[in-house]
Amino acid sequence: MKPELDAQFASADQHLDARGLQCPQPVIECRRTLQQMLAGQSLHIIANDPNTVLDFEVFCMRTGHQLLASHTNTDIHFLIKKRPEQARP
Repeated sequence: MKPELDAQFASADQHLDARGLQCPQPVIECRRTLQQMLAGQSLHIIANDPNTVLDFEVFCMRTGHQLLASHTNTDIHFLIKKRPEQARP
């Protein structure tokens, strides 16, 4: 992974290891974690289900959270920023 992506993922406010979970469980766990976080905080998710790429894109579009970055190597990494509280769809 590029050093700037490493730093971006490492600096996330929370981390969620969703490896081994199959669709839709990674998104469900992400939603639960985001509910416990403050608006504007970021969540780094590691998954290995290839379906999560599209799942997290759609999840962010529907909920107003921002997909800041994603990267695939052996695992798939996502960085999601929690939406401002007033921006609920």
